[in-house]
Amino acid sequence: MTMKQLLSTVLALAAFAIAPTAFADDTATAKIFTTQCATCHGADGKGQTTLGKQVAAKDWSDPKALKPMSDVELEKMITGGKKMMPAFTTLGEPQIKLLVTYVRSFEPK
Repeated sequence: MTMKQLLSTVLALAAFAIAPTAFADDTATAKIFTTQCATCHGADGKGQTTLGKQVAAKDWSDPKALKPMSDVELEKMITGGKKMMPAFTTLGEPQIKLLVTYVRSFEPK
């Protein structure tokens, strides 16, 4: 099994832990991030987890990582995947939009 297949399998199994309903608050969005993204990107968004280092996960606190991307591009990356990152097809549009806002919260002010 390749690293991408393993990562996709782990994340797909984690996706079943969250029902595909709209989340309206930061706590729920943080839970999505923790469940779906933190394995690679870390709770702090820096990508310094063991798996994150292996797959070269983006450091969301690095201004260079997010500035060139629009919200629409981030939404497409989350829903469609990119390189080693699998697609998150179990998340609905409201969840994706909240997740984009959450990821942007890692940017330095």
